[in-house]
Amino acid sequence: MILLDLYNRKIIGYAADKNKDANLVYKTFTKIERPLEEIEILHTDKDNEFKNKIIDDLLTAQSIKLSYTCGV
Repeated sequence: MILLDLYNRKIIGYAADKNKDANLVYKTFTKIERPLEEIEILHTDKDNEFKNKIIDDLLTAQSIKLSYTCGV
């Protein structure tokens, strides 16, 4: 999993695991080298790994808004 800064398309965090789940998302956030307070919006394609209390708590604690792409 990678996290991109959509402003400049640079990778700001990454992690790998055999399971694509909330723990992997959390692990990816721990790899970010900039202050999480600088992140205002997390945009995702609405995968299930983001539908989790761990991620909700992380985003709420850092005041990060979650944005979804709604596929048809």
